[in-house]
Amino acid sequence: MVVESVGTMAPAVAKTLAALALPPTDAALAALVTAYAAEIDASVSRAARFDRLLDRIERADEPDAYEALMIARGLLSSRAALDKIGARIQTGLDALRATPRARPLAPPRAPDTSPLGRLRLAAGTEVDGVRDGPPG
Repeated sequence: MVVESVGTMAPAVAKTLAALALPPTDAALAALVTAYAAEIDASVSRAARFDRLLDRIERADEPDAYEALMIARGLLSSRAALDKIGARIQTGLDALRATPRARPLAPPRAPDTSPLGRLRLAAGTEVDGVRDGPPG
């Protein structure tokens, strides 16, 4: 993920959560994941404010203020927010079964020439090579 595109994290998380049929017992975790995403988005606007401040303060005129702003900028940057919070968002989404890793995998389909495949063909379920059920 590119840090500059992080400003869209909260809407993406909201869209993901809206697509889930979450029970009321998952509301707190969904709210926490949403808050994490909002914090990452806020880091983008903080970075822009630090850049404007750094442009105003020249290193030669205010060396102490410049150094303090550089340190704060590093601690509050988008990259720092991603490093600290990104994994928490993923863990929360995993717990809500909102990531590919957290969703159950579909069982592999049997080839239509295997005994299991022929049985599934007879039952009208999908097998490799045939998707519409048994030939009619």
